Amino acid sequence: MNIDEEEVERIARLAHLRFSPAERVRMSEEMSSILGYIDQLPAVEISPAASTGLLEPALRPDLASTSLPREVIEKNAPAVAHGFFVVPRIIASGEK
Repeated sequence: MNIDEEEVERIARLAHLRFSPAERVRMSEEMSSILGYIDQLPAVEISPAASTGLLEPALRPDLASTSLPREVIEKNAPAVAHGFFVVPRIIASGEK
């Protein structure tokens, strides 16, 4: 597929971009090259998915279990207050 300079200009307007005439020529060539690669994809031979084992998700069963005791978890935390992890503030509170 070939992208001409008019199509590049249309795409640039949609993306709120501005290209010089030389950049339009370069973008036309690059976009056409990319679409050429995409046009080649149907010719690539791939083996059936069943032979790769990709049909079954590689996930463990979702089973309910007991969680770790709070004391064990809090022991590994750098700081805990009132049963919550204490983390650095990353958003200003609006006060100056």
